Amino acid sequence: MRKGESDDMAVINALYKTRKGPDPVADQLLAQLRRSGYPQLTEVKLERVLRTEGLDMGKTWKFKRMFAHPVLETVRKASQLKPARGPIVEVCYKRGVTDPELESTKHAAEALKVKGLLWARYSDRYQFVGVDEATARQIVQRFYCNAQVQTVVEPGEVWETLMPQGQVAPVEMIDIARMNLQLMQELSETRRLFMPDEQLQRVKRFFKDEEPRPMRDGEIEMLAAAWCEHCKHTSMKALGQLQVLQRATAQINHPLVISAYVDNSGVMRFFDGWALCAKGETHIAPSALSTYGGVMTKLGGVIRDIIFTGQGAMPIFGTTIMGTCDPRMPWNLVLPGALHPVVILRESIRAAKDYGNPMGIPMACWQYLLHPNFVKCFALGHSVGILPESRAQKGQPVAGDFVVYIGGETGNDGVHGATFSSGAMTSQTAVVDATSVQIGMPIEEAMFMYAIPVLRDRGCIRAHTDCGAAGLASAVGEMGSETGVWINLAFVPRKCKAMRKCDILLSESQERGVLCIPPDKLDEAIEILQSFGVRVRVIGVFTDTKRFQAVYDDDQNNNFFVTNPSTATLRGEIVVDLPYTLLSDECPLPVIEVSEPKVKPVAFMPAVPVDEKSWRNLNVRHLGHYNLADQSAAGHQFDQTVQGGSKLRYTSGLLERMPDELAAKTPILGRPYTAGVANAVNAFYGAVDPSGLGRHMMGQAFARMVAAGFSPDDIVCNVNVYSPRLPGYPENAWRLVQLIEHGYAPASIDLGMPVISGKDSVGGTFVLPDGSVIHAPLTCDVLAVGRMPDYRRLIPKPFTKPGDRIVLFHPGLKAVHLGGSILCDLFGQTGDRLPEINLKEVREGLLKFHRMMENLGWSDGVHSRSVIAEGGLIRRLFEMSIGQGMGCRIDLPKSMDDVMNWLYGELNAAILFAVSSDSFQRDLPGEFEIIGEVVAEPEITVSCAGDRLFTQMTDEMATQWLTTFREVAI
Repeated sequence: MRKGESDDMAVINALYKTRKGPDPVADQLLAQLRRSGYPQLTEVKLERVLRTEGLDMGKTWKFKRMFAHPVLETVRKASQLKPARGPIVEVCYKRGVTDPELESTKHAAEALKVKGLLWARYSDRYQFVGVDEATARQIVQRFYCNAQVQTVVEPGEVWETLMPQGQVAPVEMIDIARMNLQLMQELSETRRLFMPDEQLQRVKRFFKDEEPRPMRDGEIEMLAAAWCEHCKHTSMKALGQLQVLQRATAQINHPLVISAYVDNSGVMRFFDGWALCAKGETHIAPSALSTYGGVMTKLGGVIRDIIFTGQGAMPIFGTTIMGTCDPRMPWNLVLPGALHPVVILRESIRAAKDYGNPMGIPMACWQYLLHPNFVKCFALGHSVGILPESRAQKGQPVAGDFVVYIGGETGNDGVHGATFSSGAMTSQTAVVDATSVQIGMPIEEAMFMYAIPVLRDRGCIRAHTDCGAAGLASAVGEMGSETGVWINLAFVPRKCKAMRKCDILLSESQERGVLCIPPDKLDEAIEILQSFGVRVRVIGVFTDTKRFQAVYDDDQNNNFFVTNPSTATLRGEIVVDLPYTLLSDECPLPVIEVSEPKVKPVAFMPAVPVDEKSWRNLNVRHLGHYNLADQSAAGHQFDQTVQGGSKLRYTSGLLERMPDELAAKTPILGRPYTAGVANAVNAFYGAVDPSGLGRHMMGQAFARMVAAGFSPDDIVCNVNVYSPRLPGYPENAWRLVQLIEHGYAPASIDLGMPVISGKDSVGGTFVLPDGSVIHAPLTCDVLAVGRMPDYRRLIPKPFTKPGDRIVLFHPGLKAVHLGGSILCDLFGQTGDRLPEINLKEVREGLLKFHRMMENLGWSDGVHSRSVIAEGGLIRRLFEMSIGQGMGCRIDLPKSMDDVMNWLYGELNAAILFAVSSDSFQRDLPGEFEIIGEVVAEPEITVSCAGDRLFTQMTDEMATQWLTTFREVAI
């Protein structure tokens, strides 16, 4: 990978960039590495390398203007690192993978009027001072080299070319009709299809009895993807739970619901002819394997779900939620095949920053969870968008419409991503699934994000969808299910030359989409797309065959069928030719055994602190729990206000550290109409009561919206579930059924908050080399989405007026317990009972609460609000106090026997609010207590039945709260 033998050849040339003076990025890496077990390091130096092919050094040197900041950085034609100072390790993308920055470099070459550039690649060089070569390589492999797509460049290594090499592999024929079950299982394992026996037997019957012929490799790959857990939700359907959710939403029959369970996201009515759409996407397995690429594509994928909803939407909110094991754990405790949780944490933050910020989408919420069983991490992202209500319904292709490919090129990255996401993770996962992780390029996606609304408004889109799981096989396949479709894979733009034809079809390379364009709109659509810089190719046509047909014929002219779609034939090499009756209608569902767990949770009640010092120490430890601690070190890297119109931000207050519980903005320029989102997630409750987990998350998300001023009648939600594997684990299946059928499905009915979208991930199991397993905790996430006619109704969170009465309003609360609480986890316990709530009564109470705010007046009624959740009342008192540097005096009207429950119990759906008069009591039922008042001093005093327990400055309470997360995140 070095310069050619003579300057005349000028095949490959390089520029080396370093920072002038102090390098803050290198200093940050040094601090991280010293905290991560390398105290002997004394210095880290960084160097960035740009290599070009096809240019002489003179032309390459012109890239200096693009490559480096003239004041802050230095560029040379040779490395500026001195090997004598310490070992140097260089990392770049593998040659079979296109560097994501290639397209930007090509654009730069055009701007600089540099002609002849064939290819470009970037690499990073790390020099570690104070360690030997072996330790330097260990550091790089642990932290800075993603083995899925990157490689270490050895000293003296030479690449004859930077360009991907190879030939398109031929279609492989498989005689599955002659295989017994064992051979079919071996086929599934070898190809990483993760197909259960029922599906393998169904495929065999088709090729033996219905269409007797050898099976093509693309056909088994496509069936595996079409029928996989990730795409088909086979476990949810087999257990009847998807049907339960659909029935619940239908039963509510909410007047604001426009679309649910039929499109890439659910859609609700907004104002003035506009609609909001929402989706949550889990990207568990790729994020556990390669966090940076996994989280980037998690966000890119869910954003595309919004862009490709109806006839096109514009994203207005995003979120990122991650769950890991303890990032402070020793390296020798990391299991084979798993990443250290500190790597997952830091890479997830970096990926969310690097994707969301360039896309120009505000981050509405971020949350980082800790659970000892998150060996296979929890990775979730949401996106919320806006679109015209008249264009909010999913479109349907017509025979003769064109299949139009837009966006990035197709490569080997992401092959088997869908099927891989459906399987358990093992110690060998990182080896055998080396191409299952995608590479994100947000700028590519941003270009068609802005182009598609223009196409929509010009009537150019009949239907569309994104290339997510299973790539073109899923995108084109789903769109053509009612008609039939033909595509030529030779027309698909590729970034890797050496690809199997079936991999072109199944690749999950990011930032791609498929449009269905009517013939009379094709030229106009292409012109619009090209004006935004979007790559566009016509790759096929919708037919009336009721079959999915994919060929590879590089002799055909790309536009040969534009004037006569009927000329789309099966000439060339056939990759897939299958009827939709098989692809869409005949997916065999697994038989999943369900049984209640025999082991029951154990009761636990921590001792009541004996004196004031003990109370204060407990508060410091409690607020310093990873799940409660200040996570603004991540949030400050995300843009919360881009696009404008921001009215409530997830982190705000003095020093920008107070965590809020929702985000709200006005998405229509010049209008007061407000969209808001509130997220509730928990990984502890499921071990105590799975149905209670569902009820509490629904109640918490719903109450957060109402407490901030949204009407209970104007809220819908998206629900995501993360479960360990179900087949073979009947207790896991029981918990999932409890969570849905007896948890959040009936909760949605009781609250009148329909579930309009969501996603289930049921592969949260890590298999150890000895065959033992670690099951991820059952996790439920609810994103409430609401509308408000005027942002001036929004209620802020922090205490703002000394003397205000502090009221605890808890409608529907039947009993208070500590099961599943942060306090229990602080003592290494779980507990056996969650707080008990009646959600019908919660809704009735929150309707009265909303009417109370209307009667008090939005400008001078409730001054502060918060909803009790993880961490209990003490957490909310602390957060509301630090928001504006105030404090409070609290007197709990309870006995000392109940004080731990009421102070640390997680009374989900209970609202804490501050008002200046007693007039609120006219409109509220009796389920409230006036528990204290706001004070100007930054201290919190808590008494119980008149006896003072402690007085504590908020600065002291924040001692661990400020450091727990920050010390591992940056």
